[in-house]
Amino acid sequence: MLKEGKEKIRVRICFSSFSMKQKFFGSSGRLGEGGGRIWKSKEWETLGLPKEEEISGLEMTVKSIFVKPVSVLHPKFIVVDRRKVWFLSCNVSWEEWFEGVIGLEGEIVGKTLEYWRRVWGSGGDETLDSFEEQDSEVSSEGLHQEADGRRLINHITLSAKEEITTILLPSPHHSSLSALFSPSTNPPPTPLNLFLLTAFSSATRSIFITTPNLTSSPVIEALFTALKRGVDITILTSRKLMILEQLVTARTITEWEVWKLTRRYRKLLSPQNRNRSNPRDLESGARGIGVLKIGYFKPKGKKKREEEGEPVKLHFKCTVVDGEIAVLGSGNMDRASWWTSQELGVAVLGADVVREIERCAEEGLEGRIEWVC
Repeated sequence: MLKEGKEKIRVRICFSSFSMKQKFFGSSGRLGEGGGRIWKSKEWETLGLPKEEEISGLEMTVKSIFVKPVSVLHPKFIVVDRRKVWFLSCNVSWEEWFEGVIGLEGEIVGKTLEYWRRVWGSGGDETLDSFEEQDSEVSSEGLHQEADGRRLINHITLSAKEEITTILLPSPHHSSLSALFSPSTNPPPTPLNLFLLTAFSSATRSIFITTPNLTSSPVIEALFTALKRGVDITILTSRKLMILEQLVTARTITEWEVWKLTRRYRKLLSPQNRNRSNPRDLESGARGIGVLKIGYFKPKGKKKREEEGEPVKLHFKCTVVDGEIAVLGSGNMDRASWWTSQELGVAVLGADVVREIERCAEEGLEGRIEWVC
């Protein structure tokens, strides 16, 4: 409830995809000021939103943009009072999936608002023209909280004694069909794509990845190269998730790519290289072949206990390199995210906070992984 005399809370809801009909018959949107569709208040109920008269304390605007044919605006983030930003893996949808969110304060908030303005347009909203910097704090949400009577998977809050380095990593959309069907193995050089490939190529000890799907060939090749130079790699993903989308955008599916990667890895482990290092490696200080571990997400228990809130698929997107760099956000390790969809990620740098992020993910996934490699 707002106190008398207080101004209304301004809410901006921005989304991209809402129906199959939209993708084939709707008008193609454009980014920035004046682009997209502003939904009238009388239409809000069709989106599952309350009527205007039911939220008298809010001043709400609802806007959608979808650039045909496949360029969904895929980022998921929430900014509150220009002081905090949360980067999420989850959509506003009905699925019971394993998700994650990281909350940040400080300069990253202003950078996220500027990104939002470029894509969605602020509409001259002066309340979004500035932000207040706060002491750096990281919160990875995801055992200790209740939501609708259900236990969440895991939750940590870490206030760093030193400033935490964060980097906003956008990945602009690519609307042409050539981007979808081109046989080129080079993904668009977006900040998110380039940062991840650079991190993979510079990894010296370990790479930990959770991703709903794995169909991006540059990612797979970069990981295989890292294995050959002695980097241990763990990949956690899902089975039978968005099969049609995978076939349309990548002409392959995760299970096939996992099988191929596992087969290549086993060939790499020739008899003389089955041990991590041979005497010559140890003498020279070089590492042998890295250890590859791949697992598919599975619900706890023998049955899918959806009525108890047990997630049935892995939708969390998290990459940790050498325990010092973590990348979270909306981007999957699939061809759609790397070629056609607009994505947004955030890199968090620092061994202490990154170790906590990785630990949080591993604890949440404990007992929910079926290892296949």
